[in-house]
Parts: sequence; C-alpha cells; structure tokens
Amino acid sequence: MVQEIRAIKEFVIREFASDVTVDELESDYDLLNNGVIDSIGLLRTIAWLEKTFEVSLDSASPENLRTVESMHVLVTETRELMSGSPGADPGAVR
Repeated sequence: MVQEIRAIKEFVIREFASDVTVDELESDYDLLNNGVIDSIGLLRTIAWLEKTFEVSLDSASPENLRTVESMHVLVTETRELMSGSPGADPGAVR
C-alpha cells in the first residue's frame, strides 16, 4: 500500500511537479485545484494508473484523481471490484 502511494507520488512529480520531492508532496494535496494536473494530465494519469496497476478505470472522474490518496483509493476499489472481493461495493467507484 505504501509502495503504491509512493509510486503515484513519483509519477505525479516526474510528470507534473518536478520542483517537489516525494516527501514534500502530501497525499491529500489537491492536484486539480492547485493547477498541478490539467485535463490532458488527467488522461495521462488514467493511462499510467491503468498500465501500472493493471486496472480498467473507464468510470474514473476528476474527483477520483484529485489527490494522490484519491487515486490510490480508486485503484484499490477497482481491484476489489475486478477480483470480486466479498466486501466490494459496486457503487464505490465513480
């Protein structure tokens, strides 16, 4: 779990925010409202998340991609849905 959050942070920094470090980027920092990721960046982020974590994010919305933490939750919930985990809530991924 911590490795996944770190990987997401490293992607965000490499692609959009090279002026900060992994330790400086808070998991709850709003990447959209603060102009770090724009609409094209959202598409790049979705593609990267799908490839890196082997999930399909067809129903992802900007809200799911607002912070590193929300991206991690999206990937985790999508994995649970794909695997058919007993506790998975089909309405959880928006």
